[in-house]
Amino acid sequence: MATLRDIKNRISGVSSIERITSAMKMVSFVKSKKVQRQAEEARPYNKKIAEMLKLLTNSDKTIIENHHFFKPKNDTIKNVVIVVVASDKGMCGSFNSNLFKRVDAYLQNDFKTNYPDATPHLITVGNKPTDYYKKRNYNIIRAYIRFNFFMA
Repeated sequence: MATLRDIKNRISGVSSIERITSAMKMVSFVKSKKVQRQAEEARPYNKKIAEMLKLLTNSDKTIIENHHFFKPKNDTIKNVVIVVVASDKGMCGSFNSNLFKRVDAYLQNDFKTNYPDATPHLITVGNKPTDYYKKRNYNIIRAYIRFNFFMA
């Protein structure tokens, strides 16, 4: 049977846990508002990038195909750069896993058929892709790690 002292201790313990939980809720609310504000501030940039991509994809293909930036200087392409951007935060394990599978499949199959004489060079954004491709001995020419877009 619980004594009066045990009951009082239990009540004070529960009330202190309640205060801690309340403080954690307030902190998470403030952080979520900050991230929401930053995301809203980034909307014009995202919109402009989407417009630019739409213009590129809907533009006249002959202009793109004939532009000197998109033509190799000689017949054989020796180097190709692939940028891999993955997530380091949150519950994104399946996203990263599927992304790495797609990139690996591309490098093993399509890359070799499209660029038979070329060497793939990787630019990785994030800890996860950098670690993943270092373990597999890919040529990483630049790694951007600890890259926080929203958390400034």
